[in-house]
Amino acid sequence: MSHSHELRALFSNLNCIASRLLGISEERGNPDYLQKVFPHISADKFPKHGTKAYWLLVLLSDGQPHNIWVIWLWLASPAGPRSPLQTLTNERGHQLWLINNLSEKGKPAVYQLDIAHLNGSALEDELARIDSLLKYLENSESLNEQAAKRLSEVKEKKQRVLEEHPTRYGQGPAQPLPNL
Repeated sequence: MSHSHELRALFSNLNCIASRLLGISEERGNPDYLQKVFPHISADKFPKHGTKAYWLLVLLSDGQPHNIWVIWLWLASPAGPRSPLQTLTNERGHQLWLINNLSEKGKPAVYQLDIAHLNGSALEDELARIDSLLKYLENSESLNEQAAKRLSEVKEKKQRVLEEHPTRYGQGPAQPLPNL
């Protein structure tokens, strides 16, 4: 058995243990489980059954806070919960679930599905999705501002290197290479 198969088997066993520890019933594995929990939410807002994003939403659908390590075990994935969280909360997945991180900065994350999705109100669910979209766009804006700053710094550095070593790039007499 290859290392990756052994790792998958280990995480599968950990998932079974996590399910028992969390008291999660087999009912949660049914394809229509989320529609039963969220009858006020359109089915197109749910991730595809069987995906990591689906299983994460199943876990969070109990409304309780869940530590990142419990989520990691529940997903039975060596890759962790980052990608499923992004799928649930980003615009591309058009799901925009509002998932709150309750932990203090620098502490392990603790995630909880916002109550607006759980209270049975289609209006509050939609307002939570608008909040999630705004949160997503604010984060995207911040990342793009940081990238723009890095881009101008990289361009300036590139220009300095070209000016310091013009012969190497087709201009002027040869210059010794810098000590890197």
